[in-house]
Order: sequence, then C-alpha cells, then structure tokens
Amino acid sequence: MFTRVVTLIPKPNMVNEFEITFEKEILPLLRKQKGFVDELLLVTPEKKEMLALSLWEKKEHAETYYRELYRRSRRLWRSSSMGSQL
Repeated sequence: MFTRVVTLIPKPNMVNEFEITFEKEILPLLRKQKGFVDELLLVTPEKKEMLALSLWEKKEHAETYYRELYRRSRRLWRSSSMGSQL
C-alpha cells in the first residue's frame, strides 16, 4: 500500500465548493485508475487547510496517475484552492 498526500489551502469560503468538485469530478477520475484503493479528504475545523490522502496498491500506480492525470485533476480543484503536493 502506498499513500500520496496533497495539502490544500482553500480560498476563503470555497471549502464547500471544493468538496462538491471533489465528489463529482475528482473522485470518479481516481476510481478509474489502476491500483486506486480509496481517498480521504480531511478538513480542519477552521476550514483553513485540507489534506487529500489517496491510497494505492503500489507506488507505481500512484506515480502513473501523477504523470498522466494529476494535472487534469489539479485544474478541477484549482479554482477553489491553492495546493501543494507533499
């Protein structure tokens, strides 16, 4: 099992919009990827920071997603947050 962690700093008052985009657009994209297991989206109580943890069967699967589709998913959430990959 391999975990990819992305830290997101939501724009003010955009957490709810991001959560909708995540559920409707990003998660379905992830579910189609080979080796994808699950995704956890954690939001601080103050809604000033979010952690997106994607779980993969193998590191190679996460790396393939990153190389081939991460830019596409990043465009989906970029309008409601600023993020950085750890």
